[in-house]
Amino acid sequence: MTPGGDMFATGVEGRVPRFEVHSPHLPAARELLERPLLHSGPQDLRRAASLRAKIGDPAVRDALDVLAAHLEDRFAGDIELGTGPAAAGGPTDVALSRYPNPLEHKGNA
Repeated sequence: MTPGGDMFATGVEGRVPRFEVHSPHLPAARELLERPLLHSGPQDLRRAASLRAKIGDPAVRDALDVLAAHLEDRFAGDIELGTGPAAAGGPTDVALSRYPNPLEHKGNA
């Protein structure tokens, strides 16, 4: 097992003993990296970040960083509905309210 816990090696007996190196996370990273961007969604950005933290190979981590940057650019302006944490609003974001001017409203929202 590697220090990062992302790979392990097994010995294969035979005429010439050899070792095989395995990673439980590389197949998922490969699938994500080989998928056309057209078929990607906002959830893939979260998957790329999650996989990056679990993989020690610098080349795969760099590829996941590039993918995440492209996905952030692609989905930065999309509206996502759900119960997860909301992104902080920026100076050009639009806020929705039940009241014309929520700062002047004195009652309960």
